[in-house]
Amino acid sequence: KVGVAPEVNPVFVLCADPYTCQPEKLVGELNATFPGRPMIGGLVSGGHEPGEHVVVLDTRVFREGAVGVALTGDITLDTIVSQGCRPIGRPYVVTQAEDNVIWHLGGRQALEVLHEALFGLSAEDRELAQQGAIVIGLVIDEMRSRFAVGDFLIRQLVDLDPNTGAIAVADQVQVGQTIQFHLRDASASREELRRLLARQHERAPHVPPAGALVFNCLSRGKAFYGTSHHDIRTIQMFNGKLPVGGFFANGEIGPVGGTNFLHGFTASVGFFRPVDLSASRPPPGAESGGGAS
Repeated sequence: KVGVAPEVNPVFVLCADPYTCQPEKLVGELNATFPGRPMIGGLVSGGHEPGEHVVVLDTRVFREGAVGVALTGDITLDTIVSQGCRPIGRPYVVTQAEDNVIWHLGGRQALEVLHEALFGLSAEDRELAQQGAIVIGLVIDEMRSRFAVGDFLIRQLVDLDPNTGAIAVADQVQVGQTIQFHLRDASASREELRRLLARQHERAPHVPPAGALVFNCLSRGKAFYGTSHHDIRTIQMFNGKLPVGGFFANGEIGPVGGTNFLHGFTASVGFFRPVDLSASRPPPGAESGGGAS
């Protein structure tokens, strides 16, 4: 159906209508068929019910479904997924859960553990949490001995039940899984995006990308940062006047820990470069030269 074989190592751009398709299932099927191949994209935004969004394939216009591009040949895709959150408290193991509901963390009621994490915050951070900035991080690689920013898949807390002490998460949760509560704020988002861009730039400093696509959460605008165009300006601060396209999305698609996921609150960025970088590298000895540009 995609029209490309896994052995040609495609990279993907995917845009989906959240009201008329199942984007998580679609991303999961593509992960299974094309393991390890990066994908960026987003859920189209602006509409409020099925039929209000428009997706375009060649010259055909659709009001449902998803469209995508599988890119092959002399092209590679470097990705950044900035989730803009910082962990609070400590990690806990899920000891009782069903579907997306967590009943117990470390043998205690999940809501009790959440209250404990909030109690240890500063007054400023508690105010942030009361404004809805508290989210949950699901550990991606359980084999790590310690967890830090970037080791979690961030998911929204969708409900709390004071009667049972349960919390509901916007994803499936399993017994034995490790979680940690996080706070989402502008400062953490700025720092993470800059750190990820600096790391990406260091990997190929002499091979600038030809262009980029950015799929930004609707909530990463002026109301969040206090200024317009923050993420685009930060990307261009590291990459010059790079041609950039994209849109504000209802959900973002991008890889974390080598697997593509559907995200919220993120900036999913893809940088396009040639596969064969040898022709673009500086001549021998040029890398040791001084000066600045």
